[in-house]
Amino acid sequence: MTLWEQIDGARFSRMMFMLILGVLALYIEMAPLGIGPGAHPSPDLVLCVVAYWAIRRPGSTPVLAVFVLGLMRDLISDVPVGAGALSLVLAAEVLKRWRRTLARSGFLREWIVVFGAALATTAFQWLLVMITLAQPPFLDQLLNQCLYTAMAYPVVAMLFRWVLRISSRKPEPA
Repeated sequence: MTLWEQIDGARFSRMMFMLILGVLALYIEMAPLGIGPGAHPSPDLVLCVVAYWAIRRPGSTPVLAVFVLGLMRDLISDVPVGAGALSLVLAAEVLKRWRRTLARSGFLREWIVVFGAALATTAFQWLLVMITLAQPPFLDQLLNQCLYTAMAYPVVAMLFRWVLRISSRKPEPA
């Protein structure tokens, strides 16, 4: 059975919708909202979109689509190409494994797990930059970005749940 035979029309449309939302998040993330030494870092909105989608619609979050979103972000931003994509794929797959536990628990637990995923992806990217002997970003800036990502996740979740009507407690089977 080929990949195209496994993907039905509804799953394909949900996957395309996730990609569109991911690209929109990427453009919002890359907008020059504050430039300068006192500017706040932008949250990782692509991670927020992929995390929510991986928890709620794991069957519509294939590895290739998540990798494409991560690779697009890597090519636009200043991270090593592939490092962000790999960390985003790993975070999405871990969150897919946690989806049943998170579906039975409250939003606070989900929020903490997504914050942990943001910390893990940041640490993984920082480690990859260190291995390449390049100058890594300062840890305080990375931690600030993780905190802003954690603050942005509830906003993304509320937008998806109440505006886009993506179910909050009924995750689809993988």
